Amino acid sequence: MDTAIAEPARAEDIKGYVDHLGADGASGWLCDLACHNRRLSVEILFDGIVMAKVMAESFRPDILELGMSDGYSGFGLTFPEEWFDGTEHDVVLRVAETGEPLTERSTKVSFPRKSEATSIHGRLEHVDSTLFVTGWALSGVGEAACVQVSVNGSVVASQEACLARPDLIVAGFPFGRAGFKINIPEDMITRLENEIAVTVDGQPLPGSPMRLNLSRLLDVRVEEPKHGKIYIKVDGWPGKALRGRLFLDGLAIEDVDLHRPQRQARQCLEGVWTMSETLQDGRPHVYSFEIADGETVVRSDSVILSYPQYLVHIDHADTATISGWAFRKDSALPLALAIYLEDGLVGEARASMPRPDIQQQYELKSPACGFSIKLDAAACDSACSLLMRDSQTGIAIAEVSVAHSHEALTEISTGLARVMAGASKAQLRAVLAPLAIASTDEAGFHFRTLPKPRRSKAVEGVV
Repeated sequence: MDTAIAEPARAEDIKGYVDHLGADGASGWLCDLACHNRRLSVEILFDGIVMAKVMAESFRPDILELGMSDGYSGFGLTFPEEWFDGTEHDVVLRVAETGEPLTERSTKVSFPRKSEATSIHGRLEHVDSTLFVTGWALSGVGEAACVQVSVNGSVVASQEACLARPDLIVAGFPFGRAGFKINIPEDMITRLENEIAVTVDGQPLPGSPMRLNLSRLLDVRVEEPKHGKIYIKVDGWPGKALRGRLFLDGLAIEDVDLHRPQRQARQCLEGVWTMSETLQDGRPHVYSFEIADGETVVRSDSVILSYPQYLVHIDHADTATISGWAFRKDSALPLALAIYLEDGLVGEARASMPRPDIQQQYELKSPACGFSIKLDAAACDSACSLLMRDSQTGIAIAEVSVAHSHEALTEISTGLARVMAGASKAQLRAVLAPLAIASTDEAGFHFRTLPKPRRSKAVEGVV
């Protein structure tokens, strides 16, 4: 025997709540925080007299999830026919073990007269994101009833309420197999906000309809483009399909249908949007995705994406050669690179030299991404600014500036001297001129990636 159960329940450890109290019955939960597997009872007072008692032992997954009990803490009962005399009565629910009330005060409940032949006992108890609808239903003659489930006004399922519900026997009903657990078909859920209704012979069950809001479950994201397409992913959706709207630079551009890909896990949807040629220019744009249902809206984070996407680095540059590595993120083929001075082509090569270090760092399929491009010596015999392009797309991916160090120092000394006066000018020339004369012929270079992303600095290097 559990020693904790052997001890009497203390009022300060008992927690409960009445989810519903009306002429159709009462339901709620009651548990002992100090002893999670203790079963407590609820007394129902009718005009001050204890007229019924029910054990709180139905499974409540929400109470289990909160860690308040082992989950078997729910209760529910339907009031007897003799209470329905067409007048109001005081109804109070209290904890049988302590006498503490579950309701703050007595509740006036109106019990209208009704025909036994047409009365339906039961209750829609729970609807959740797993798309299961649970409750119980008895016909007016005390037999299991056939229940219909509707989603947003359309009947989607029908089933006899015949699952075991021992709590009904405890509550005084002659038939204990009246429970139902009905799965809503996935393809019937296409909205964020849904109204779930359960009826028996056209009459709504107490507790029906219920609202099912699925928006809080969703994780929506826009992923990097591949092969000229933007991919939208949605996790947490229990249905098979959904529709949303893609935004480009803050403007809605097109509705996109989302479907569950084959061989993908449940609750995962994917949509694809083909980029226009004008957007395949390598320039950054802001993308976001929105799913709306009336006033309920779920949005992805805004992301800055460009297509095609390049990674490039200049290891060395002078007036004779430019070397480094470059690749396109959505292609395993080596890039064909071209170097331009103003509008003239001064060098070209394919980035196909093996660079195992870059392959390992970026997890590339092939190490072929290195390059060494010889430049036209006649065109690049002094300081110059060069533009590197992808020969296939014509997109500029890097800008390289090259200058001999003695030219740079001379320019510095001249510039400083220009702003100084008198003796300071002569002194500066005296100090800087030997540095310029002593400089070697090696060139320094500076590069930056193109196009420059929004809200972030371009990758730059100076040597």
